[in-house]
Amino acid sequence: MARAVTVATCALNQWALDFDGNLERILRSIEIAKHKGARYRLGPELEICGYGCSDHYYESDTLLHSFQVLAKLLESPAAQDIICDVGMPVMHRNIRYSCRVIFLNKKILLIRPKMILANSGNYRELRWFTPWSRTRHVEEYFLPRMIQEVTGQETVPFGDAVLATKDTCLGTEICEELWAPNSPHIEMGLDGVEIFTNSSGSHHVLQKAYIRVDLVNSATAKNGGIYILANQKGCDGDRLYYDGCAMISVNGDTVAQGSQFSLDDVEVLVATLDLEDVRTYRAEISSRNLLASRVNSYPRVKVNFALSCSDEICVSISEPIQWRYHSPEEEICLGPACWLWDYLRRSKQAGFLLPLSGGTDSSATACIVYSMCHQVCLAVKNGNQGVLTDVRRIVNEDTYTPEVPQEFCRRIFTTCYMASENSSQDTRNRAKFLAEQIGSYHINLNIDVAVKAIVGIFSIVMGKSPQFRVYGGSSRENLALQNVQARLRMVLAYLFAQLSLWARGMPGGLLVLGSANVDESLRGYLTKYDCSSADLNPIGGISKTDLKSFLQYCIENFQLTSLRSILSALPTAELEPLADGQVSQIDEMDMGMTYAELSIYGKLRKVAKAGPYSMFCKLINMWKEICSPREVASKVKHFFRMYSVNRHKMTTLTPAYHAENYSPDDNRFDLRPFLYNSAWSWQFRCIDKQVSKLETAGADCDLYINQAVVFIEDAIQYRSINHRVDSKSLWLYRWYYSRICQWILGLTITIILGLAFIETPSSLTVTSDIRYRSPAWEPPCGLTESIELLCFLIFIADVSVKSYLIGWEEFRKTKWLMAYILALVVSLTDWTVSMSFSCRETVRIRRILRPFFLLQNSSMMKKTLKSINSTLPEMASVVLLLAVHLSLFTMFGMLLFARTKDGQQDKEWLGYFRNLPDALTSLLVLLTTANNPDVMIPAYSKNRAYSIFFVLFTVLGNLFLMNLLTAIIYNQFRGYLLKSVQSSLLRRRLGIRAAFEVLCSLKETPAHTHELCVNAETLLRVLKKVDMDFGCKHVILRTLRTCPHGLLSAVQFQKLFEELDKDSVKQHPAKPEYQSPFLQKMQFAFGHPYFSYTGNVVALANIISICVVLVIDADKQPSERDDFFLGAINFFFILYYLLEMLLKIMAMGLRRYLSYPSNRFDGLLTGILLVLEISTFAVYGFPHPGWRPEMMGLLSLWDMVRLVNMLIVFRFLRIIPNMKFMALVISTLLDLVKNLRAFAGILLVVYYAFALIGIALFKGAIVPMGNISVVNITSGNNTLQCGTYEQLEYWPNNFDDFAAALVTLWDVMVVNNWQVFLDAFSRYSSPWSKLYFVAWWLISSVIWVNLFVALLLENFIHKWDRRCQQQSLSEIEYQVTMELMFRDVLEEPTEEELMEKLYQHPHLQLCR
Repeated sequence: MARAVTVATCALNQWALDFDGNLERILRSIEIAKHKGARYRLGPELEICGYGCSDHYYESDTLLHSFQVLAKLLESPAAQDIICDVGMPVMHRNIRYSCRVIFLNKKILLIRPKMILANSGNYRELRWFTPWSRTRHVEEYFLPRMIQEVTGQETVPFGDAVLATKDTCLGTEICEELWAPNSPHIEMGLDGVEIFTNSSGSHHVLQKAYIRVDLVNSATAKNGGIYILANQKGCDGDRLYYDGCAMISVNGDTVAQGSQFSLDDVEVLVATLDLEDVRTYRAEISSRNLLASRVNSYPRVKVNFALSCSDEICVSISEPIQWRYHSPEEEICLGPACWLWDYLRRSKQAGFLLPLSGGTDSSATACIVYSMCHQVCLAVKNGNQGVLTDVRRIVNEDTYTPEVPQEFCRRIFTTCYMASENSSQDTRNRAKFLAEQIGSYHINLNIDVAVKAIVGIFSIVMGKSPQFRVYGGSSRENLALQNVQARLRMVLAYLFAQLSLWARGMPGGLLVLGSANVDESLRGYLTKYDCSSADLNPIGGISKTDLKSFLQYCIENFQLTSLRSILSALPTAELEPLADGQVSQIDEMDMGMTYAELSIYGKLRKVAKAGPYSMFCKLINMWKEICSPREVASKVKHFFRMYSVNRHKMTTLTPAYHAENYSPDDNRFDLRPFLYNSAWSWQFRCIDKQVSKLETAGADCDLYINQAVVFIEDAIQYRSINHRVDSKSLWLYRWYYSRICQWILGLTITIILGLAFIETPSSLTVTSDIRYRSPAWEPPCGLTESIELLCFLIFIADVSVKSYLIGWEEFRKTKWLMAYILALVVSLTDWTVSMSFSCRETVRIRRILRPFFLLQNSSMMKKTLKSINSTLPEMASVVLLLAVHLSLFTMFGMLLFARTKDGQQDKEWLGYFRNLPDALTSLLVLLTTANNPDVMIPAYSKNRAYSIFFVLFTVLGNLFLMNLLTAIIYNQFRGYLLKSVQSSLLRRRLGIRAAFEVLCSLKETPAHTHELCVNAETLLRVLKKVDMDFGCKHVILRTLRTCPHGLLSAVQFQKLFEELDKDSVKQHPAKPEYQSPFLQKMQFAFGHPYFSYTGNVVALANIISICVVLVIDADKQPSERDDFFLGAINFFFILYYLLEMLLKIMAMGLRRYLSYPSNRFDGLLTGILLVLEISTFAVYGFPHPGWRPEMMGLLSLWDMVRLVNMLIVFRFLRIIPNMKFMALVISTLLDLVKNLRAFAGILLVVYYAFALIGIALFKGAIVPMGNISVVNITSGNNTLQCGTYEQLEYWPNNFDDFAAALVTLWDVMVVNNWQVFLDAFSRYSSPWSKLYFVAWWLISSVIWVNLFVALLLENFIHKWDRRCQQQSLSEIEYQVTMELMFRDVLEEPTEEELMEKLYQHPHLQLCR
């Protein structure tokens, strides 16, 4: 059974009506095919006469000459023993058809007319031909006598038939039939045709090859078979370039690929294929076979000829290949270059002339000519004699051989920079440098003389001189003066094209090249009959965006570095006067649109067939993220006005290379009127109506989007959603909660709280010691009051906005806001009174109210305060028990240590139990162990049995009751804090659900879906506006993009935002990947944990060495020390630390190294140590024996060395991450600091209030005792008792100013020696002062410290429980939040609970 068939296809550079050349190229292709063993040869469509004959098809001469060429082919010996398939026009029954004539050995086998004609875009086949409409029908065609004489046939089959050879069946398609929805190859394949042929005349469009190849491969992928495609190549006389790409495909795979762009006139592809591959492929497609069993048969023309060889076993079968596509930049580089070459050689001109302005367009044209020269040199180098012959004829030199593109370019390419007074030096230089790099013959000339002459003629005749707009002229004058320059350049271009070679002593003339891109032509941004009017325009069908990419391609592939400055420059026509020597005219500003927008307009207008209204409808969706509907309408209207006003210019467009499907070429591609009603009144009115509708609907859509944004942000921040939700209120709400507003509010609170340090009594002194304190600077009246008033105004604005946003109903329920207003009213009243008394009043109530502003601004502080307030009843029971315990033991003590007759034995009574207040105070202090064992010693020294009393009191009070208080506070506070956290969780879930419900109002749920859904694209729009953590947003967006069907139900929507509840995890960047084995080994060694352990050992050794030196030098005087050893070891260790840091950076990469806090800590300290060490050496020299220079500059040597060693000791903390349990404790402390802000804020409030109360009660109460030395502890006849305020010199601890009051309160809070303060202030002021200090002790030391312990326990227990699940702390960093601590016990709110809350929203109306 015959299997292997060898077939050939070709791409021929035919030329319309060049019958001699066309015949020669056809015969050459047949000879090459036969030489390569092919038994079937396929040529392009209408290859005998050339595809682009256009209206010449009407001429009988064209038909006659085509048959004459056919006769030559039939007679040619080259055309024997091979089936030849050629294209030509044939008239049958007075109807003209585009046909394939298939012949073998001087016999015509079949004339197959084209059944589907191309009649869109550049194609007008229905103008000249008629499609054969009778499928599977064959008629007799009577051959002309000249053909009968050659073939001996009178008639031949004419119609839709297939050829049946001895070994296979072959069917024919012609060009457009492949692109049709119901291509003939489908039915042919089902009828058993195994080889399909297609003769095409398909022109180039950017990236069209993808479609063509896909169509061919798809034709055989579904149905099996061999598909052979032939195509014309080159320029056959018009604007199109046919780009070859001949190919052969088998069963969906390409086995042979022809070039898309080349200078070869004849290219033949030959492939040997196995027919059994087709048959086995088809056999397993059951659906295909079922259809084939019912198909109508095609007429078969039997051919006594086989395509297979007798010795087919020895023939190798062509294997599938991967199609190599060109990038758009490569296509721009090669296609127009080949088109120009064909035009140049066939026009018999001597080269090109280009007005080179130094801009993108003209530079791109110059680069295309340079690419042409490059292709010519390459073709000559590869032995293309036809190209070499053409080159020698063009340059008029029979021995010339081009070798370097620049040298050939100089012979055939002239560039001309036509400067005017409006031209900049930059563009002149850019043009010059580009011309030098490509090698063109460059001319610089100035057109000002000609411009002035033309304008002068007008001025003489009309008596008026036009002026540019910048000099006061009108728009008409400005445009006319620009046009004069542009048109003179066209005149000069043609003059130089005709005579420049004559002036240089060279023959011939030059073709003038234009450089107007497709976008500018579409917009009409060109002068009629300016330099855009030329002989040819290679870029007239290419967009500005693609041209810029092409220039970048030329920089990279041709090393044309001068293009960089051209690309970076703004496009400009340079037709208006310069401003300070710089260009003031920018193309995009002149046009009123960008080049990117122009490309979109062009594709919509031509490819999408969109008028003004349709274009508007499409663009509002395309540009919905960047333009409002009204802005889109404005852009569309402006484009169509400019397009219609300038459409007349398209009638004179220079013939341009066709590369884009939206070209405005008026010749035959884009047939439209050139006189429009540029008002477009009806169309624009429709647009305006639609804009009004969209703005109404868009307002609702935007409202829902903004509501969702705000609700999600509320959920993130745990804010209440019960606020206004209209558009203006939402804007105000987001503005109020913006970072800048909250920062201003926080700064205002800080300032008003900080005024206490400046106001009278001022804290602006060096010391608070009343003995040495100098008089403080007191601010003048009105200074702090003005600042205070400004803060009050901001608070008034704050409360006003808050009150407005939540509405009257919510306002009445919000006690905090009402208290806020009351505090402001009282503060302003007090401020008014203060100003009335010229700041001399003694009491300022508003100072006590200032901490309230801090409280009300923090929702967490308010929640914590509420929890503390709820815990107070339980704490009160224990405090009451403590009071009972204290009272009982006080009574026992007074009875036990009553006054006796022996005054020497009454020390206990005299010192501690003299009266009830003293006894209570003494035991209260003992409860804190501050006066233990002092209070017991007098009685204990008298009788050891008295110790039992004090031990029992301490054990019961301190060890039992105080710790019981801690346990109760922990238990009760944890419960109330859990409720607070549960409330926060409800707020978060409610905010997310509210966002879902308002997005459902957009009605995006499909009809077939039973539950409400939100479109994923809509949620993407929402998330882009939401202000949230970048990492969290990234995870949510990534999850959202993988959402199936693009719809989210309520459950999916809520689950998506559970990311907000998760730990914040910081993943470290990847390590660098080294190719060198040596570097890989180094990376492994220095990235290993053991290297860090070595560093820790070195740090420990450094600490030990420092300790040894410090012990040795502890008792030495500075003058006796020898710092050589310490300086030397410091130098060694710092050098090691630097080396360690650099090696770690090498192993880990800089980004990964810096991602570890321990490394940042190490690196910072190493840098500081290095700077200090270099400074030490620079000032004092290198260490040497006896190294102890004198004091120099700011620091002595010892001071600098000590500073270095303190930092080294501090650096030893690097071991913490490597010790698991220590790291656990440290991380717990760090997390505690993060979660302690609310507690710290409440403590600050209490501190502030107590400090101000203390100032009011005790300011000036403590007075110095006069000039008394520390040693002399007697005053008069009185001796200062040991342990008193005076003896301990606690003079700086007072309430004479705000800063001193804060320190005093801290000292009391620590409860060490706090009895000293009780005693001193009761003596200096009043015994009732003890109540103040006891109250402070209860609030700070008892309540707040126990709350702190409770929070510490929660953090630590949570951290401890999770220690087994965590990865190493050095690998992942976790963020523990208050909510995370209670995650396991929190209850998720139910659907009913959420919806009930939403229905109760005072301002939100749900869609269901």
